[in-house]
Amino acid sequence: MKAIKKPRSVIDKWIHFDRGFKHADVAHAIGVELGWYSVALERPWDHFTPSMMQKMSILLDRPLPEVFWACWMKPESDIKEDRRLLDALAVLNKAGVR
Repeated sequence: MKAIKKPRSVIDKWIHFDRGFKHADVAHAIGVELGWYSVALERPWDHFTPSMMQKMSILLDRPLPEVFWACWMKPESDIKEDRRLLDALAVLNKAGVR
């Protein structure tokens, strides 16, 4: 039985689940190694640069600010003690950045 994969981050969902791009193709497009890219998808807020986000926005056909916020968004489990970040996450969700 094949395990069902789930997205590791918002940007992972958008690029690989919604648009169907392969990891190797995106890594090549943004100019990084495949292994690094796979790790970066776990915590995009720590890894992706604005230049990489700009390239991803072109692949996704989405505005750069929207891709930036998608990369910045952290899971609730990581920010459960920070009211300011929880409020920011709520605003992003309300704006449709999920």
